[in-house]
Amino acid sequence: MRQKKKTKPVAIKEILDQFLKEHKKTGKSLQSKIIENWQQIMPDKADENTKPITIKNKTLIIAVSNSALLYQLTLKKTEILNTIQHIFNTKDIINIRFKIGK
Repeated sequence: MRQKKKTKPVAIKEILDQFLKEHKKTGKSLQSKIIENWQQIMPDKADENTKPITIKNKTLIIAVSNSALLYQLTLKKTEILNTIQHIFNTKDIINIRFKIGK
């Protein structure tokens, strides 16, 4: 039977630091840039009643406070998407989905 090589224990902090160093993207993520510029993106003071949740499969998911606003924003979906693509010069978001929530 083979014996496993014994390795010296490594602190989790060292592993995470090495991982982040190897996989770190330059600058902020698109999601954090969207959050920072939310007032510019959303029309008609809708930023107060909406919140970007996540980006999943190139779809930005936005929480909306009520169904009336959800309907209004659905009508402006293309405009909002174009604004995001223009401000950030990206095609990493190709769809928007609104859902009621916080």
